[in-house]
Amino acid sequence: MLKRSVLEILDALFYIAKGLFLPKYKLYYSKYLGIRLGLKPDSLVDFLIYNNGVFQPEVIDSITHIIKKYQVTHFVDIGSHIGQMSIFVAKNFPELKVLSFEPNPATFGRQLENIRLNDVVLEAKNVGFDNKHGVCQFRRAQRRHFFEYFKLNDGICFPVSQAESGDFESICITLDELTEQINKDNLVLIKIDVEGAEKKILEGGTILLSWPKAVFLIELLFDCYPQKCSDCVELLSSYGFKMYDTQLNEVTRSERKPEDGDYIFMKG
Repeated sequence: MLKRSVLEILDALFYIAKGLFLPKYKLYYSKYLGIRLGLKPDSLVDFLIYNNGVFQPEVIDSITHIIKKYQVTHFVDIGSHIGQMSIFVAKNFPELKVLSFEPNPATFGRQLENIRLNDVVLEAKNVGFDNKHGVCQFRRAQRRHFFEYFKLNDGICFPVSQAESGDFESICITLDELTEQINKDNLVLIKIDVEGAEKKILEGGTILLSWPKAVFLIELLFDCYPQKCSDCVELLSSYGFKMYDTQLNEVTRSERKPEDGDYIFMKG
């Protein structure tokens, strides 16, 4: 059986051809998000925003629903890339305190420009996260794939133990360091998109994980990191968190399947 259908192949070919005629830089207004972004269509995330008006609409919708339903006071974006989600929250929910973290210096520079374009108030820092405070080495994604329209997915960078040419380093902080700006009476929504480093980051948040009002929205790539993702779910479960899909339907232990996607974890 073919892993990809003929329609998927034709769809990829269409977008590859379309990408050949796009400019290197495009100032783009997203009606879906209500924000402006400076896009580089050779980057996969930028290309998808340009074509669809948004990257990961199901995550944006879930964030919006959680903020409205649970009266969120703080939004923390770990692995914030060019700032799409942080800027969206700051623009549409100005009463929230927004903290945005991106370790890649080149991507972070683009995020600062997008913050300026939208004249929003948020706190953006060029740092990563780890289970301890220190300096970490990161590696950028270099490969291009047919079903990613041969675009460079520069949203991907992951920690490595030994640096090579082209890698970069970043200061890394811990989740518990956020408690210097947030207290346990606040309802904080923490989005984590870190390419397999989820559990290691959560290990640096023993205080925050014990809080009753912390809510996590985490991308788990079971196909790429099956054990790491399973360990992440078990760690959160040990602190009393329940697992939900982006529609806030509970995913019970008996129903859990190792599928890629974004999941919500909260108590109660």
